[in-house]
Amino acid sequence: MCLQAIKFPIILLFSLSSLFALGQPPPPGSGHGSGGNSGIVEPGLIIQQIVAAPGTLMLGIDALHFNGSVAVSSFSIHIAFDTALIQIAGLSNTNIDGDWSFSIDNNMAQIDFVANGGQSHALNGSIFDLELFYAGGFQANFGITDETVFYDASQQPIQPVDFTDGWIQQISPTGQVFISNEGAVVGQQAEFDIGLQGSGFQQVTDLHLRIAFDADFLAYQSCNPASISDIEVIEFESKIHINWSDQQSPFNAFTYLKAFSIVFDYLQAGETSLIFLPGSYVISNGSYVPVGLNNGQLIELFQLSLDMLPSEAGEVEGAGNYAAGETVNIAASAYDGYFFLYWESSDTVFSTQANHSFVMPQANIGLIARFGLSAYQLQLQANPSHAGSVSGSGVYEAGEIVLVSTMPNPGFVFLHWSDGTEILSVDTEYTFIMPENDLLLTAEYETLSYPVSLFSLPESSAQLLGEGDYTTGENVAVEAIAESGYSFLHWKEDGQIVSNQALYNFTMPPHERMLTAHLSAEAYLLTLVSDPVDGGQLVGEGNYETGSIVDIEANANPGYAFLHWADDDGILSLENNYSFEMPAFDIEITAVFEAEPFELVLTSNPPNSALLQGAGMYYAGETVSISAQPAQGYTFVHWAHGAEVVSTEEAYSFEMPAQDLELTAYLDLLSFIIEAVPNNPNYGTTAGSGNYYFGETAVLTATPYNNYEFVFWSDGNMVVSYDAVYAFEVYQNRSLTAHFRFPEDCSGPGSLEAEIIDEHSTLLAWLPGGMETSWDLLWGLTGFDTVHQGQLVEGLNTTHYLLEELEPGTSYDFYVRAVCSPDLFSAWTGPLVFTTHYVSLDVPVIQKIGLFPNPAKDKVYLVLNPLHDEVVTIRLLDMSGRIFTPPVVESSPGRISIYLDGFQKGVYLLMLNNDHNKTIKLLIL
Repeated sequence: MCLQAIKFPIILLFSLSSLFALGQPPPPGSGHGSGGNSGIVEPGLIIQQIVAAPGTLMLGIDALHFNGSVAVSSFSIHIAFDTALIQIAGLSNTNIDGDWSFSIDNNMAQIDFVANGGQSHALNGSIFDLELFYAGGFQANFGITDETVFYDASQQPIQPVDFTDGWIQQISPTGQVFISNEGAVVGQQAEFDIGLQGSGFQQVTDLHLRIAFDADFLAYQSCNPASISDIEVIEFESKIHINWSDQQSPFNAFTYLKAFSIVFDYLQAGETSLIFLPGSYVISNGSYVPVGLNNGQLIELFQLSLDMLPSEAGEVEGAGNYAAGETVNIAASAYDGYFFLYWESSDTVFSTQANHSFVMPQANIGLIARFGLSAYQLQLQANPSHAGSVSGSGVYEAGEIVLVSTMPNPGFVFLHWSDGTEILSVDTEYTFIMPENDLLLTAEYETLSYPVSLFSLPESSAQLLGEGDYTTGENVAVEAIAESGYSFLHWKEDGQIVSNQALYNFTMPPHERMLTAHLSAEAYLLTLVSDPVDGGQLVGEGNYETGSIVDIEANANPGYAFLHWADDDGILSLENNYSFEMPAFDIEITAVFEAEPFELVLTSNPPNSALLQGAGMYYAGETVSISAQPAQGYTFVHWAHGAEVVSTEEAYSFEMPAQDLELTAYLDLLSFIIEAVPNNPNYGTTAGSGNYYFGETAVLTATPYNNYEFVFWSDGNMVVSYDAVYAFEVYQNRSLTAHFRFPEDCSGPGSLEAEIIDEHSTLLAWLPGGMETSWDLLWGLTGFDTVHQGQLVEGLNTTHYLLEELEPGTSYDFYVRAVCSPDLFSAWTGPLVFTTHYVSLDVPVIQKIGLFPNPAKDKVYLVLNPLHDEVVTIRLLDMSGRIFTPPVVESSPGRISIYLDGFQKGVYLLMLNNDHNKTIKLLIL
């Protein structure tokens, strides 16, 4: 089992002030209980002389969450340390009953524990204390190695185990697969697939899975291999322990890969589940990968580690292993004397919220909670509150330099900063040192005064009251008393109406006001004109008093769009709803429209059966020309608008209506005549002639009479197929001839074999059909066209041929025929389909090894030159992948006899291993 570096709680003797600094935990190594790297763990525990004085130290080793259903029966903790600076005196204060042992070998200390009488302990709290002596002078390395391992009551390794904030803790169970009588039949078997997929599963060499089940519902039966085999399964107390290891043939699971399945008897109705227990892990690329289970698929877990600065400032929660995409909740709480600042990741701010949720990335991540020292509240205000803005309020540490500032609003002028008892500064920006108490500062302002000016329109049409100077915020009343012959309309400022009342009350703003009283005289005529005449409908024409607000509206007719309102002087507005003040004369305003285009959409039925031209944007009444050019295999029928046929001509012209339009060109599929005849009606018959639609598949069959054989199909002078059943897609009329012949005495070869050597090469072999001594070979990718494709190898005088430079993990076909004479050939035998390996065997070859006789019958000899005294392991691998061990092997110096009684005839790979090298020989029985 791989364990991470521990961050220990610290117990100090002699009131020493020590600091133990710990970096991110290292990734686990390749050792899982034995054989791991015993070197110094980097980064490890570092004692710094800058803070810690030399002397005797005591470290408390604690555990957490080893409780509930998981108890510890034994453990072995391995510690690497710097012998030049640290001495370990031994153990003290052991807190659980059992046999303890402590030993030191060079720079490695080992603490072993075994519970008494087969007992186990639910660990929670202190385990033991470790006595150290620190010489001082330099930094000293100190850490847990990957040989550390804990065992449960069944003597199984407890995995995964996490070390966080000084606690050794087991990770909670992860993942379930549910079953109920809705998905399985009581009394029958239920099978669960276990697969894996993810970027972390590269070069996987080990699977160690722990799965619990309810014995009232399920009874374990078997484990069925899929992509992996040689799986060890141990059933114990309603748990199954699944172990698989293959260091020689690792696999990848970039895409989903079913590894194996677990079969249970479903005993009674009801819902139950398999629970994925802690202790499950995968070794990928030599590294430990924590895993969970999701719907039968193993998923990679990633580590979230949390730390804080200063380390004594508070607490953090949320560290652990999570799946990519899982929502993670972290929390930071400050102790008295500190306050939370932010979460930090790689020297950047990750979040300013103490309680934060985020989605776990597909990588390990480390976060640091940053805290500040005790601080006090600074509050700022302006007087009056609306006189200006203030900035700089917040929480500050005592003694910190603080900058506050204020910005006056219009109508106010800044006076000074005050704390309520004295004036502190007359500058808008004020810098001071934060005291050891909360503080309230006030920015004091005074109010400015501005003039109110009054006018009338027409001039002298009213008596105006209320003009003068007013302070900001003061209540103001102005009044317009109409002269004889006028009536009051409204007050306006900057062209905008501010009141329709002659007596207007308002609060003085921080600027001057210039108000105009508008009064009405006699009414005048407003005339509205449409250009063009049928462009739209106009609203608002009539008589209006001078100075009154006139609202006019223009609504475009179908096929037109509104452009603007205009008079003799130019454009007045681009909006169709336009408001203006009536002048003291008759006026005429024109609404200008423009014709708007409509969209013409063209489609074909069936889709893509014709080339369509003419779609686009057109104005109502415009002449449109469209055309449909049939695609190959189709003939035009008609144009239609919905269910209405509008034209039977491919080229069609019409006048565009005042609306969007969609037209469909309908076409029919062409048909062709396929004729199949024999070259001689006395030799055989043909079938499949008839009418076929364009693109339809025609299937022709040639059947020879007795004593005759089929040779090929031809189209004119071209051979198109050597298969009696010939299928092709119809695109034109065709007349094909099936050629038959009376066969001559030339038998085809048999027993085609393909011996896969590696991902790039394959040895092809066959047996003669008669007395022939020459053969032709044709090969290519699986399914290749044997008429026009493939690689032809002619005139071979051996019954095997080595293909090289092939693609890995690729399927190929090959055919062989006998060459009985220059003019006489057998029929092609085949195809035989073979697939190259995906991963190369990549093993070194033992030099100068002979194998004879080959082909062999019941015995074969293996000769090693020069002679070797070492033992050679021998296995046979047949073409289906099964591995056999010869029952009898006799050895003598330089020679090994291998008896092959009981083996079926065929092609085998003879694999040899002499502990130093490996080699593979081809053996034919």
